[in-house]
Parts: sequence; C-alpha cells; structure tokens
Amino acid sequence: MRREVVVAGNYAHDTLLGDTERNEPGGSAAYVSAVLRAAGVDFAVVANVGDDFRYADRLPPARVIRGARTTSFLDDYRTGERVATLRAAAPPLSPEDLLETCVVGMAVAVAAEVPAATLLRLRELSQVLLADAQGFVRAFDAAGRMLHRSPAPDLLAALKRVDYLKVGRAEAEALDLPVLRRSCTILL
Repeated sequence: MRREVVVAGNYAHDTLLGDTERNEPGGSAAYVSAVLRAAGVDFAVVANVGDDFRYADRLPPARVIRGARTTSFLDDYRTGERVATLRAAAPPLSPEDLLETCVVGMAVAVAAEVPAATLLRLRELSQVLLADAQGFVRAFDAAGRMLHRSPAPDLLAALKRVDYLKVGRAEAEALDLPVLRRSCTILL
C-alpha cells in the first residue's frame, strides 16, 4: 500500500524542567504525527521504543523492543535556553523496518536513530524526502549532554540525496550548507 506520508524517527519520553517539572511524549515523530492526524493525512510512523514506553495510548503504534529503553531526554529550560541531556536511547531503525512506499518520506531522528542506510532506504520508498538535520548532527558526551558535530561521510552522502533538509541555527554550524545546497533545498 502506498501512503501519503511515512515518518521515520523514534518517539521519546521528555522530562521538561522550567517553573515546574512535567513529563510529555517527545520526539519529532510524535509532533509530526499529531499534525498529520489532525489534517486527516494517510500516514505511518516507523519508530522504536522500549518496553517502558508510556504513551502507546496517545501516539500511532511503534515497534516495542524487549529489554530496551525508550529514548529519553531531560530538557532543562530554567536558564532561558534548552539544555538537553539524553538519558536513554532506543535502538536505531534499520532499512528493513521501512516497508511502505509513500509520496512524502520524513526522516525526523532525535538521537541518531536513522543511520545512512536507513535514510537511503527511505529515499528509495519516497517520491519526496524531507529530513530534519537535528538527528543527523546531534552527538552526546559521556554525561548525555547534547552537542553538534558534522555527520560521518556516509551520512553526509545520504543527506545529499534528500529533497528538503530542515536546519536550525545550531545544526547549521555543523553542516557545510553551500555543499548541501547543490543537491537539496535547505529550509532554515
């Protein structure tokens, strides 16, 4: 079956610290699916979660990996800007996880869960491929603190095959945008 949209990226458990502390479903796949559902779009989400996943009743189905933990972030906003710390990461998506053809493919990783081979598989299945740079340039130190780095050569080559690449200010510093602009449209 051909879908209008296939979204690839893991869901997350987000703990948000500000004036109060609250827990919310996270991951770009969760936010994108809410918009697509509200718009009545025919879509599927390809995501891995651990058997600790708390939001199965609120989000489209994900593959539960026994013994794994769901990707989890602590997002601290108390200083005015988000300081993100990765507390757990669910297993990455493999090319074999992507089965359905689609008009639009969306690679929306949050913690490097869409490796180059998986991104290229989504390219094969999609007429139009959009990717969010955040999941391809994020790295985490030993304490889980988020930083940005240039993608590995195989991932950079795969990113050159997307049609649209959404790039935030922090991600832009880790990418060679003039080179990427030769092969895809950059959305800043």
